[in-house]
Amino acid sequence: MVLLMPFCGLILFYCNLLVAQSVQNLGVSCIASSQNCGPRGGIGDGAYPVLTPQSFMTDALIPTVPNTTRQLAPGPPPVRSSTYPSSSSSCPPRRNIIIDSANGAQQEMVGFGHAWTDSAVSVFKSLDSATLARVLEDLFGQSGNNMGFMRHTIGSSDLSGEQYTYDDNGPSFNEGEPDFDLSNFSLGPYGTGQAEFIAKMGAVKGDVFLFGSPWSYPGWTKYNDLFIAPNLNVDGGGSYNILNNSFNPAYVPQMVG
Repeated sequence: MVLLMPFCGLILFYCNLLVAQSVQNLGVSCIASSQNCGPRGGIGDGAYPVLTPQSFMTDALIPTVPNTTRQLAPGPPPVRSSTYPSSSSSCPPRRNIIIDSANGAQQEMVGFGHAWTDSAVSVFKSLDSATLARVLEDLFGQSGNNMGFMRHTIGSSDLSGEQYTYDDNGPSFNEGEPDFDLSNFSLGPYGTGQAEFIAKMGAVKGDVFLFGSPWSYPGWTKYNDLFIAPNLNVDGGGSYNILNNSFNPAYVPQMVG
């Protein structure tokens, strides 16, 4: 089985890593703050918006403390190849992407992959066992794409049929009571479904790098108690750190067991 990607050509050129500078200390102060938050013109910098095409790169730092994320360093934009496609080709123009510029900042490539979402789990569950085995081998097997990096959603996302977290602690996602020790944490049917397919993936390739990505904190952590709300009403200590990662210690063995 061959999985068609939504693009026809991508050429990756790797330059000499020894001459590329590190992004370890790259950054400028945030607006109205002394904190270093990244280069001017970075993603999310409203005072210096990105006005021209360019690439962005980072060094794959995964922070464990809030507000320690390094923003992305700008690099050269993708360049359209002048030799491709031919006049008879049905593919869009191919672009040459420089991952590490010899004169720019350097990033660490953790891996390439896709994402586990509720919609992905729903589609995969609809496959018969033989087809599912072929799909997993095509995605993660040594004879297939051998994907080594997968994001998985923690709680619901915009690719879910309903809104939820793993600790709503109430009759619905907008009617929960505070539960800062996460005593009512539960994967529920959706999280359990993701755990099952992550385990199936692990049976094909056991060293996939997993990146957990929460879309929202529980509603009871917000000022207006609503799931879709921007402002947290939690302390800045241990409770915040737990919620920021959305992990209960029992979650890890359920995901990989």
